[in-house]
Amino acid sequence: MLVTVGHGAADRARLGELLVGADVAVLGRGVPVAHLMPDGRLTPHRPAEGARRLPDGHLLWDG
Repeated sequence: MLVTVGHGAADRARLGELLVGADVAVLGRGVPVAHLMPDGRLTPHRPAEGARRLPDGHLLWDG
């Protein structure tokens, strides 16, 4: 399992990169991802709405 840390809202660009990377791990590689929340909880990553794997294996984000 991959665990992500650092969901600081102050750095929106970095947060976006982190979430896209988590989508790739989950959808593209089948690796479970959890986000470490400020209170210490681990929450499972849910891919972005519209993110999907195509039959040829490529990933696509609609919208």
